[in-house]
Amino acid sequence: MTKQYETIVIFKADASDDYINKISKKLEKTAGKKPGKFINRKDWGTKRLSYEIKKERQGKYVSWVYEQASGAPKQMDEQLRFEEDLLRYATFAFDKKKRAQVEIERKNAKNEAAGNEKGIKVPVDFREPLSLAKYITEKGKIIPARMSGVSAQMQNLITREIKRARQMALLSYTSNYISDKADKDRYEKRDAAAKSENRYEKRDAAAKSERKAS
Repeated sequence: MTKQYETIVIFKADASDDYINKISKKLEKTAGKKPGKFINRKDWGTKRLSYEIKKERQGKYVSWVYEQASGAPKQMDEQLRFEEDLLRYATFAFDKKKRAQVEIERKNAKNEAAGNEKGIKVPVDFREPLSLAKYITEKGKIIPARMSGVSAQMQNLITREIKRARQMALLSYTSNYISDKADKDRYEKRDAAAKSENRYEKRDAAAKSERKAS
């Protein structure tokens, strides 16, 4: 039985494209072995790290998504552990049940803690650190469910995603500050689009209600 995994590597900022492609070929070969299959590679670009790793403040992020047997994380580790131009790497398994729960809560957001404004769909994902920052105090502590208003399942997911974001230097351990400007800009644009979409949905719903009343 196979599961879906994502391996994320932070390369040194000055790592060459040739070197990254060489590593990619090794990982894609390992990920594509039967009974699994390689799905895709995504280059996230160069990001400012939330804290220093090996005296570096920036890194190139690349991820590989694939389906593989349970031994995949160990196999990926064997391919990467002795590489010198890597700052950090990790392999995460996709949890379909928790992802489904996120979708349900996202669509049914009813207060500021669950989604900024009523009805706005906001993702909770370690790849989007700004979506997690509102669940962290200025001193870096995770806000408990009794204060944020989310369900126990959602709180478990938020906690897990924050830990993953911190592990990959996308979030600081000591504050809720987001260091990478590109992440901020991308999230703010998407959040604005979600708000705009929400306004149009409300307008259409109001118009439909008026037509029914008349």
